[in-house]
Amino acid sequence: MLSPVPGLLYVVRSSLYVSLTNESNTTTLHNSRGNAFSMSSNTGFDLLPDGWLPEAGDVSGAVAKAWEGGGYDAVVYAGMGEPTLRLEALLSSCSALRKLLPQKVPIRLNTNGLGSEHAARDISLSLHQSGLTHVSIALNTSLPSQYHSLMASPYGERGLEIAQDFARRCAGAGIEVELTAVERPDVDVDAVRELADKGGLGFRLRSYHAPPPPQSRV
Repeated sequence: MLSPVPGLLYVVRSSLYVSLTNESNTTTLHNSRGNAFSMSSNTGFDLLPDGWLPEAGDVSGAVAKAWEGGGYDAVVYAGMGEPTLRLEALLSSCSALRKLLPQKVPIRLNTNGLGSEHAARDISLSLHQSGLTHVSIALNTSLPSQYHSLMASPYGERGLEIAQDFARRCAGAGIEVELTAVERPDVDVDAVRELADKGGLGFRLRSYHAPPPPQSRV
């Protein structure tokens, strides 16, 4: 087990992932990728125990121990939930990890991009100052109406512009930013890529895992 508490850490390829919460204020990244999507069992992915939320010391201690012999090349805040809902734990643990890990090691955040709106303040500079180097924002569409349909944002269609503004502010603060979209058949992923290109941002296409069609009865 990577950490003393299930779900706190898991591994995808050569990156060490950190989960701060199971809760999300939008459709989760996992669910947005289709009903047939699941994390591979060899990642060690799990939900955090009910009623337990890791604090900065839990994260830095677990990462420090796992890092000793793991051969990892990055730390990523992700998990089932939305990391920015635990903003203080995110910032404090990221600052601790930045002191703990070699400076060349990227510290990344996977997010829905609504953290500033939720916190009622611009958090982009705080993220940068904590040592965060990369942000990946699940935009998933270029259309406001479709965004609300896909993401179930508490801010309605306005959520798309909120996420785009967050991307611009993070880039302006010195964080490397990428927008992501899921390759759903009903989404114009090229339009999302164009938004990223216009903003000088990176783009990543995530795979979609639709459930298999029902078998016909003979």
